[in-house]
Amino acid sequence: MISNNNTDNINLLYNEHIIWTEQPNPWQIFRKSDLFMIPFSFFFFAISLTLFIPNFNLRFFNVTFKTVGNGLTMRSLFAIPFVLVGFWVSIGQLLARINRLRNTQYYVTNKRVFIYSKALFKEMNTKANNYNGNSTIFSSKRSVMSTEDMITQARDFDEIGYIKVYKKMFGGWNLVFCRSVFPSKYSFRNQVEFENINNAKFLRDIILEQKTLAKQKRHEVEYAAPSVL
Repeated sequence: MISNNNTDNINLLYNEHIIWTEQPNPWQIFRKSDLFMIPFSFFFFAISLTLFIPNFNLRFFNVTFKTVGNGLTMRSLFAIPFVLVGFWVSIGQLLARINRLRNTQYYVTNKRVFIYSKALFKEMNTKANNYNGNSTIFSSKRSVMSTEDMITQARDFDEIGYIKVYKKMFGGWNLVFCRSVFPSKYSFRNQVEFENINNAKFLRDIILEQKTLAKQKRHEVEYAAPSVL
């Protein structure tokens, strides 16, 4: 578990300090897509397991599933990849989500928002381990397996055009940080996102306030700089 006060291993930017930090609720793991995927994956997983049972016969509607033999056969060996896939989709990915959320910490500083993760399976859309103040965004969010503790997603205040706050179907509030001021429904997919946040609307107001302050300070520096002829 990540300590809320442990920031020794986080590489903050110059003159950057932490305004807010929180760990997400690790038990609110279900998504809207799970309404279809989980029942289907459990059925797929169960059918794959029946290939290991000798002389098993199951009739489902007009389809008959039947195995023959009294021991481990080539058909059973062939079924092993399907069993592994069924296990991952039905159970494994849920355990991976719990692990990811239990080892994730969200941060808001005076310059940006970012996600720091110690999980084995990380969701990344930023090359944050080489982060130097300018986000390098991948074309899509991807899952990465790594034992390295790192900032997996980050977004400067200048890159935040719109903050969406929404409640998930199975509980929990999320914040999505979009680049566009007028985002479409497709632009929410690969954005930096805080999951299962307490007082999400209050946090949005804090970020908007810090975004305004950062913009004012940048303008003050620009106006104070002497012009070069």
